[in-house]
Amino acid sequence: MIVSREADNNSRSNSGSAYVWSGALTGSAPADDPNGMVAAGRSSSCAIKSNNTLWCWGSNSDGQLGVGSTSSYALSPMQVPGLWVSVSASAAGRTVCGVKVDTSVWCWGRATDGQLGNNQTMVNALSPVAVMGVGSPSTTLTGAVSVSVGQKHACALRSNATAVCWGDGTNGKLGNGLTTQQLLPVQVASLTNIRQLSAGGEHTCFVLASGGGRCLGSDALGQLGDGGGMGGQSLTPVTVTGVTNFRQITAGTAHTCAITTAGRAYCWGTTANGRLGNGVTSPDQASPVLITSPTNFRQISAGTSHTCATLTDGTARCWGNGTNGRLGNGATSQQTTPVTPTGLTGASAITSGDSHTCAVLRDRSIRCWGNRAEARLGDSFTTPDRTTATRPDGM
Repeated sequence: MIVSREADNNSRSNSGSAYVWSGALTGSAPADDPNGMVAAGRSSSCAIKSNNTLWCWGSNSDGQLGVGSTSSYALSPMQVPGLWVSVSASAAGRTVCGVKVDTSVWCWGRATDGQLGNNQTMVNALSPVAVMGVGSPSTTLTGAVSVSVGQKHACALRSNATAVCWGDGTNGKLGNGLTTQQLLPVQVASLTNIRQLSAGGEHTCFVLASGGGRCLGSDALGQLGDGGGMGGQSLTPVTVTGVTNFRQITAGTAHTCAITTAGRAYCWGTTANGRLGNGVTSPDQASPVLITSPTNFRQISAGTSHTCATLTDGTARCWGNGTNGRLGNGATSQQTTPVTPTGLTGASAITSGDSHTCAVLRDRSIRCWGNRAEARLGDSFTTPDRTTATRPDGM
């Protein structure tokens, strides 16, 4: 059910990036690891069921539900037309993108910075629109494995292990050596053999087939992880220092986290709210810092001001800003080291939004917790906030 807007003052801060897994390229993902099956955005969420149908719920302020409606929000999940294999939403923005079963990429929601990839910035998309070909408004982008949406830009990983990006180009985060807006996808230069990627606030990061990490864009708070001085930017990919066996990387607003093939987790960038999980809130870190415990991480997702991850035993851990209950541990306080979301078992993947979090379980059902305003959790309620997991209707 879609309802008209109630008075809601729960506007949220700026950025983050949902988790997108692309293990299909390397065969390194466990068999039950879903492929971008759940995405928590700024004030909405989406998930793909086992029959490849896509469902979204929460805020619809810019059409981010993709159901052709301009009504304010959906109390329960609503189906987006088409069959899908991957979905992504930014913890900061109001744009959602997905990959269909035919490998084409589609986006919907806010268009202001060209993040729809359809050669325009004027009209928000209430239903999915095709991302156009690289530099070509007459073709459709195909051959995609996954897509990742940042605050004002998006990137897609292609089956040939290359990447393209589009939207706002500030700080060089699109990877084409420029800082200008791109309304059509542009090739990420100088990177091949890409295994996985993640678009964040003002930066973008990649994992190569070799296990090396690369990041570009803003380095204002050390989020590129190359150990250099903070406050600048890089128009070309820099090497994440000190770690060479990354499995997956996630770019948040102004921090980045990754896990290794050995199951260890590292984070870098701003330490505000304890979002790096290393027990401190300052100073910021320009190089990866190890989260000492636990040691069996499986997948990780950096949101606006908190981070969550799944473990190989099916449990999860979250840390950082605890407001609205987004850490899922029954409380609302800040946590500078990992805490366990209450009652969550069999977790296969997790996605950190702005003020809420969602996870997909091994049976493909969904659980969400945190800010309930505008029905972010999809369980037919807008209040009160949930500090423990709830199941979206029908998911």
